[in-house]
Amino acid sequence: MATTYIEGIEIGERAVETALSRSIDYITDPEKTDGGQLVSGINCDALSAAGEFFAYQKEVENATGRSVKNGRGKTSYCAMMMRQSFLPGEVTPEKAHRIGLELAEKFLGGKYQCVVATHVNTHCIHNHFIFNIIGEDQKKYHQTKYTPFHLAEVSDKICREHFLYVIKNPGKERNSIAFHAGRSEKAYRDTLRADIDLAVVQSKSWDDFLALMSADYYISERGNTVSFRHRTNGQQRNIRLTEKLGADYTRDGIERRIDTALSREADTRPVFYPGETYSAKLRNIKTMLASMDAMDRFDVSSKSEYIEKLSELRIEETRLWQELKEVRIKEKSDLVSDREQEILEKLDDLESARSQLLRLRAAMEKNSGDKGGIER
Repeated sequence: MATTYIEGIEIGERAVETALSRSIDYITDPEKTDGGQLVSGINCDALSAAGEFFAYQKEVENATGRSVKNGRGKTSYCAMMMRQSFLPGEVTPEKAHRIGLELAEKFLGGKYQCVVATHVNTHCIHNHFIFNIIGEDQKKYHQTKYTPFHLAEVSDKICREHFLYVIKNPGKERNSIAFHAGRSEKAYRDTLRADIDLAVVQSKSWDDFLALMSADYYISERGNTVSFRHRTNGQQRNIRLTEKLGADYTRDGIERRIDTALSREADTRPVFYPGETYSAKLRNIKTMLASMDAMDRFDVSSKSEYIEKLSELRIEETRLWQELKEVRIKEKSDLVSDREQEILEKLDDLESARSQLLRLRAAMEKNSGDKGGIER
């Protein structure tokens, strides 16, 4: 499941080039992008993108007389920033980066200089995008209230093509987590609630919950008071977990919800149980059969074997990407060679196998009473 948002990068009191450099330096930080391997430039070189953005803006200003800085105290933007976040374990870093490049190409239509960086230093792999506020038509990018919806639609379409989960009820679930259309206090609270809901279902303890939330929030704990401030969506003030957010969003409420989810997860009820609908029975049967088929294919019968198999796939995938890079450097041709095609097909097979293993994980945890083995 990929969630998205978009916002402008304000110039403020800074020089335009400084604002560009600091923003691009942040998203291309080698410690966050696997040593800089997960950084790409579109219509520019990622290493010199800030200078290229600024040079083009000056070129357009000289040609048209229009500056990116607005007069009369209005907010000025020198670039736009987007973000695309994935659930933990949903994609590999390389696949996340490929999806990010695809999103940038399709959403921006090749009209803007853009840097795409994939961060792998947090619990959730996520893509950062910074694109020049001035496009090839020498006009400034204009964001409307519909822009976040369009970005989410493009991202969802790409995710479907890559067989990733897509939010089924965007009106409810994507209220603010997927994008931040406004800067009101209510919008920030809605964003926090939505992010808490996602973190709760992925957590097994309060510490797990805080670890997940820390990927996107600064967290302050003072005694029994816990406050959150989003790292990138413009939120200025901390929001405390109190009854004002709702009973389910206090610390006690969150811990209760985590405990409830764990109790349900530990339930080892049979496939058929009183009151279950026919459709639910059918889904359970299909899930169990698909899980057994995957278990036989991968020779997996426990969580430890699952983790080992997943690690093997990850190592092989890394090796193939390195081999592909070496082949492309050696051949220096725009045409796809037989060896390159062979490697790409192997990568597709590995991605398919990884997807099946990830789907198997959910079934393993549902059908495993002690979390160590699977009932066959």
